[in-house]
Amino acid sequence: MPSKPYKRKEQYILRQLAGQFAFGAALGAAFALVLLFKNMFGLHGMIENSVAPRTLEAWFVVGVSVHLGLGAAVTAFLMLAADDE
Repeated sequence: MPSKPYKRKEQYILRQLAGQFAFGAALGAAFALVLLFKNMFGLHGMIENSVAPRTLEAWFVVGVSVHLGLGAAVTAFLMLAADDE
């Protein structure tokens, strides 16, 4: 349960979802950076041969971060919904 009292249950749920999204996004960014800098699957080499490699690298990191953040937030939502029942 919450560490401090909340006025409404919705406030608690939104805080939990935001925290889980941030945690998932941070892990996603770390994962994407490892993929790029270790040149796994030849990803970094393929991006370096593109027209705008720095922009593409940034979009790759943002995309992976958002997807993992959304996955973490949806999972947290489902777990919070299961706790209510």
